Amino acid sequence: MFTWEIQANGWKFQPFACPADCGGRPCYEDGSPCEANPLLGPTMAVMNQLGAKNDEAIFEQSEWWRIVSCNWLHAGLFHLLLNMLAVVNLGSSLERRFGFCRIAVLYVLSGLFGTMVSVVFLPGVLSVGASASVFGLVGACWADVIQNYCARCTLRDSGAFSLLFLTVLNLCFGLTPMVDNFMHVGGFVAGLMIGLSLFSKKHTDPTGRRKYTCMQMEIVVISSIATLALLAATVAAAVSTDVQEFGRSCEVCENINCIEITLFTEQPWWSCCIATVPGTCALEANATYAVATCNLTDAAPFQVPCPLSDEACAFSMDDGASINALCAKLCSKC
Repeated sequence: MFTWEIQANGWKFQPFACPADCGGRPCYEDGSPCEANPLLGPTMAVMNQLGAKNDEAIFEQSEWWRIVSCNWLHAGLFHLLLNMLAVVNLGSSLERRFGFCRIAVLYVLSGLFGTMVSVVFLPGVLSVGASASVFGLVGACWADVIQNYCARCTLRDSGAFSLLFLTVLNLCFGLTPMVDNFMHVGGFVAGLMIGLSLFSKKHTDPTGRRKYTCMQMEIVVISSIATLALLAATVAAAVSTDVQEFGRSCEVCENINCIEITLFTEQPWWSCCIATVPGTCALEANATYAVATCNLTDAAPFQVPCPLSDEACAFSMDDGASINALCAKLCSKC
């Protein structure tokens, strides 16, 4: 699939950073428009064309296949390698313990549920990658710990503490822009519930018999009900605009996906608006106004003025970060 992406991008990778600045607009040295990709991959337009998560296309153009396709596309070579490294480290050990079929079901369903969570709670943002499925594997690892260690009142050899550290680290990484933390959280919840339903292993009791504990059986029943509830919620979100609007009305939920960090600095380390601008933007200024020319994916180009007398419109033409931050704010209106 990644080879197909690069083929659609003209058999070339986008540059890590654009080599020139043409009046606030990133460009090549010859003045032509440039779209950088620090993950070493194609343009956003190519990812959208091949099946990125795009809620407008899914709901308004009935392109439901995007819910599946976005899990098998990646934003760049580095993105692909990181996800596949996680699949090898987590998936292979789980597959040896629980078999190919159960892990395959968990991997696919976690990806689908994570995508639907992102579609509902993070509209207007293109997303690609196996992140939801990978976090489904993380949730499955926790299901293994809960079902086969906690339910037997022991954590010996469970690796729970290292798993906790890695889970928290990855969720914190998901609070940065350009990373879809709703896919992470949705995939994790689905992987945990499915794993609790399918991953129970018998143990030997003091009499030498192999059987499940009462707690294991109770967890299976509760998690199976929860899994059916997740399935029902997914179907409801897919067919009901009321459910979609209810999910998108959650004002606190945006903090799950991105938080602007100001530790040790007066300005945030990053702007959460950046993730809502899939495309390119040029910024120009005159004596009274800064004007952003927004050329976004699947939208006609448009311009947004901002009075320089407003502190929110402050930027420096010599500071690429301030240009990108203001451009993202004006184009996304966030």
